[in-house]
Amino acid sequence: MNSDWIGVATLVVVHLGFAALLGAFARRAADLPGRSAAFLAALAYFGSSLSLPLALWPKAGLSLASAGLFAYFGRQHAPANWQARLAWLYAGFAMLLILGWSAAQGWFSPLASLGAAAGWAGVLAWRRGLSATG
Repeated sequence: MNSDWIGVATLVVVHLGFAALLGAFARRAADLPGRSAAFLAALAYFGSSLSLPLALWPKAGLSLASAGLFAYFGRQHAPANWQARLAWLYAGFAMLLILGWSAAQGWFSPLASLGAAAGWAGVLAWRRGLSATG
């Protein structure tokens, strides 16, 4: 079914986005409670990777990509305008994937409710991301 591959693609994109976001949170954690919370969140996140509906090799590749994104955003000090642009473009892409998934369901209700909202949010996020300056 078409919605299966769209659903898996959406899950992968959201999963990778969480890895980058957790890395950014870990970088900003300054005190022991903050670092402990970031560590526990990362542990729970990587533990949740085990339950993804993928075969062993794609799951291993996704785990490596997630670890790479986590490390990159945990150490990288990118300019603020680049971070804002990337965040908006990522959000837009994820929303447009959700629109695609809801359209592939084959019935009107998901498309009219979730799909319309996700599509509109995706367009607005891409518009903002393409014009982001900070």
